[in-house]
Amino acid sequence: MEKQNKIGIIKQTNEHNTYYILLWFNKKENNNFIIELSDKKIFIYDINKNSLFHEFNISYNNCKLNSGFIYNKNNNDYLIASSDIGILIEINLETKEIYHISQYIFTKKQIGYTNSSKKKIYLSHILQWSNKYMIAFEYFNKGFIIMDIETFKLISYIKGKHTGGIIYAKKFFHPFYGESLLTSGQDNNIILWSKLKA
Repeated sequence: MEKQNKIGIIKQTNEHNTYYILLWFNKKENNNFIIELSDKKIFIYDINKNSLFHEFNISYNNCKLNSGFIYNKNNNDYLIASSDIGILIEINLETKEIYHISQYIFTKKQIGYTNSSKKKIYLSHILQWSNKYMIAFEYFNKGFIIMDIETFKLISYIKGKHTGGIIYAKKFFHPFYGESLLTSGQDNNIILWSKLKA
């Protein structure tokens, strides 16, 4: 086996936990960045300079930023990040402005809880579905929510087929079904979803 070389350490501190990492290619600057989602913090590292590009502090308590994606709107790159407690954050990566913060954008009643007082919203993953929609995966209720990517408004709720919480999801293009979705859950099942519509 060929020996692997460590080429550099970007993160120099262990003061926070890392829950999710994204890669961002800024076409305007022709530069690559690493985005780290953490405890109430978002760090952006410049790969070329091996240095911190920017840091965002999120003011919610006990907020673990655990998933996210990058999309382009009006010729600017935006980050949408989610937390385990149902907060969605939109950041303009190029102006470094926190553009939108929304907590509990959908109610427990809307997504079908029978005893909402004993349940909480827990987002385990989010992804972009098309140019108009995003999907948020709700861990405890084992379903997922289709939302407008710009307003964060609820479009549709789909009850999950997993018997355990949804852990991860991946969008891909199936050779027969077209744009499709794979979800994995605590029940050790992987489910293929096709013809998913908002």
